[in-house]
Amino acid sequence: MLQVMASSPTELGAVLATIHNNALRLCEADSGVTFVFDGEQFRISVPTDNLSAEALAYLRDLPIRPGPETPLRRAGLELRPIHTSDIFAGSEVFPT
Repeated sequence: MLQVMASSPTELGAVLATIHNNALRLCEADSGVTFVFDGEQFRISVPTDNLSAEALAYLRDLPIRPGPETPLRRAGLELRPIHTSDIFAGSEVFPT
């Protein structure tokens, strides 16, 4: 990852894709989504493998704004990482 950052310091997309792919590998996950927070809402930031076209379209069109309802929305509200052992436990993952 550091090699990508050093070789492409202005290429945020390449750095995020490397972080995304390493996170999937480390978590032994088949799929995952990486979001970027623009100060108002979260948006998908890198190409995502193993998600249906419908799921990708839904996530691209869904305004995910800061709030207390989910770990992702809390991260935007509190501007810090939120640790969650099970993203699907206890709350709707992407409430509108």
